[in-house]
Amino acid sequence: QWIFSLMSVTLEYDASDIQAAIALARKLQALSGEEFMEGDGAELESSVRKRLSGGGPAPDESDWEAWSPAYKETRHSGHSLLANEGDLRDSITYLASDSIVEVGSNLPYAATHQFGDDDRNIPERPYLGISPDDEEEIQAIINDYFGGLLR
Repeated sequence: QWIFSLMSVTLEYDASDIQAAIALARKLQALSGEEFMEGDGAELESSVRKRLSGGGPAPDESDWEAWSPAYKETRHSGHSLLANEGDLRDSITYLASDSIVEVGSNLPYAATHQFGDDDRNIPERPYLGISPDDEEEIQAIINDYFGGLLR
């Protein structure tokens, strides 16, 4: 007579961490950088428009050079350094892709104000760029975006 007894070993493992990692990996695979680049672009566009409306400062937080006394005589109280009628401010836009955001203007004189023009005695008044406040906002947008993926 043979007596068989069965013995078993059961191994249990909580795979929720692995499942969460797999879910995150799937989200990252489907990730389009354009989603958070859009947020960065909108933030930078807004920042440049505020900078132009407020008369500066430059992205590095330096003040723009003031108008010459002769030119100042031609301006009225509604004008600021780079916001005569608001055309430059209103032309600021952004383009976003998976890996880059471009912010700028297509107006012919936009570069003149950004870089200056020695021949016409126009000083540079940089309005495009990333200020320390912009850096903080961009980091917050990125943190929020990736934080949402982890939830």
